[in-house]
Amino acid sequence: MALATLLPSPALALSAPIPPEQQGFFSGSHAGLKLRSYNDHLTTQDRPDRNASVLGAQAWIASGWTPDPLSFSASASLFSALTLGTNSYAGNMAHAGSPDSWKQRGWSYPGLWDIQARAGGSLLKYGLLLPEADAYLVPHDNRALPPTFRGGAFTSQDVSDLKLIAGSFDKVVPRGQSDLKPLTTEYSRAPVSRFSYLGGAYRLTKDAQIVLSGAQARDVWNQYYVSAQRSIGDAATMKWTLRGDYYHTSDTGKSRGGEIRNDAYSFALTARHEAHAVTLAFQQILGDQFFDYMGESADDRLANSMDVDYNAPHERSIQLRYAVDLQGYGVPGLSITVWGVKGWGADAGNMANRLSPGTPRYDLYWSGGEPVHGSHSEIGMIPAYLIQTPELRGSAVTLSLMHHMGSAHYSDPSSNVARLVMNVPLTVF
Repeated sequence: MALATLLPSPALALSAPIPPEQQGFFSGSHAGLKLRSYNDHLTTQDRPDRNASVLGAQAWIASGWTPDPLSFSASASLFSALTLGTNSYAGNMAHAGSPDSWKQRGWSYPGLWDIQARAGGSLLKYGLLLPEADAYLVPHDNRALPPTFRGGAFTSQDVSDLKLIAGSFDKVVPRGQSDLKPLTTEYSRAPVSRFSYLGGAYRLTKDAQIVLSGAQARDVWNQYYVSAQRSIGDAATMKWTLRGDYYHTSDTGKSRGGEIRNDAYSFALTARHEAHAVTLAFQQILGDQFFDYMGESADDRLANSMDVDYNAPHERSIQLRYAVDLQGYGVPGLSITVWGVKGWGADAGNMANRLSPGTPRYDLYWSGGEPVHGSHSEIGMIPAYLIQTPELRGSAVTLSLMHHMGSAHYSDPSSNVARLVMNVPLTVF
């Protein structure tokens, strides 16, 4: 599950240039705390319920920058969590590891650290990172604490209207855990010794942008991605936005994820009038394999990746989504998104019949004694409130309610999600 399409712009969206930070490595230092209240209830057909209530905290300290033209800084963060209530099936909703780790009431670990170098509009980082949402490797941040990735990342906006990115990572601290683990892909679960990417976004006009990137999960797959977005009109009357996303994935090296030759694409058309937006999206998987991406990430940017990904072999799906910002109706800070998705035509038979019971990926391509196939659907709603009081500036409360209706031989079973999350950022100095 990525819910990537709730973001307003494509991957690698151009952001503001790197702002001037506090000068002086020590005199410009600053610290803060990000608190999170996380409550999740998941029911899944023919499986035990999963419940967790956890308080997460990210305490961070960052230096200022040394003088230009080549500036340096560093930062570190301590992640901590306290379990208020959970059950033995909570998994990574609480502390995952040994069979009894769900009983652990609290845990702490070095969640983030980095050293950075900056020159002009270019920035280089190395450490245990939480890559920004406009980078390729976006952490799947839907637990009390986010996953973090060890490696290096580079961004540059020295050329007007062009943003370049690159990165390479070799380990991850997964959600619900507190030490480094090997990287894997999300669906094949193939081990990845190193994940690297290179890409860029170019703003053609103020209403048009194109993104190109390539990534390699070493000895598993190479993946190429292109996204384009174009808007016309004005939201005061009617603004139309068309976005397209396309992936090509093929196996490489030792092919630890098996044979892969997969194409996946989606188109989304959004009509926006003042506070209201309606989106219609279509998505299709062209290939005998599941569309795959990196584990612990939300790097599925196809339009219909919502509660589930609609990424089975040969699957097609359609989505209708409505969003409203209630500021103009006297409730500033409150927004609501509702959606429905229908997927059909999944057929994993070509790949499933090549796999024997007990071999890797067998359970991915078989469901209920038959190759994965059939249709499924979901409905969901996310009200979100950005707290308006100055004392809690930047704090937000989000409620996610999602119901997925699976079929007998689809890979995702029927399920219900109720998740309430509150984030409170605090500045210490």
